[in-house]
Amino acid sequence: MIEPVPRLPDVVFATNGATVVGGKVLGARFRHMERTDKGPNYLDWFVQHGSRKVLWLAFVSEGDGDCLSVERVLASISIRTDPHSHCEAQEFLGLPLPSLGLANPDHYHVNTALSMLHDTEIVYFPEAFTPGGRSVARSTRTPRTLRCSPQSLYRSTTTWCCRQLQSA
Repeated sequence: MIEPVPRLPDVVFATNGATVVGGKVLGARFRHMERTDKGPNYLDWFVQHGSRKVLWLAFVSEGDGDCLSVERVLASISIRTDPHSHCEAQEFLGLPLPSLGLANPDHYHVNTALSMLHDTEIVYFPEAFTPGGRSVARSTRTPRTLRCSPQSLYRSTTTWCCRQLQSA
């Protein structure tokens, strides 16, 4: 658990604080000024817990909200993300980083519109993405790409998470 920092809002909610892939920690750089200082705070936590390969992005990308990883990494382009961050992330991680454009303002992070349930299944809400973003989602090497409503996406993700916790 990350300790709260007095001048930082909701720092204990760490979902978008970083993306971790292959032991490398890609720290978030938040769009809004009141959250910008969270990035280094999260990276400090990772370093204190043994991570040695860390990067705080120069361009805006809000952690797992904008970069999802399960066997591969998918990144979103939205009102909160600078597309230049994708080049930074790709260089640091050493992995291709397909970009999915988001078009629906209710889904300004990829993790609100797509869930990688495991390395063989993606569930996504097509209407959240641009035509190009939908094409990228469908063309991933994932054997099953399932279309769903936002409500079904939430239920599918919640059910999968609960099963993972029960089996741990």
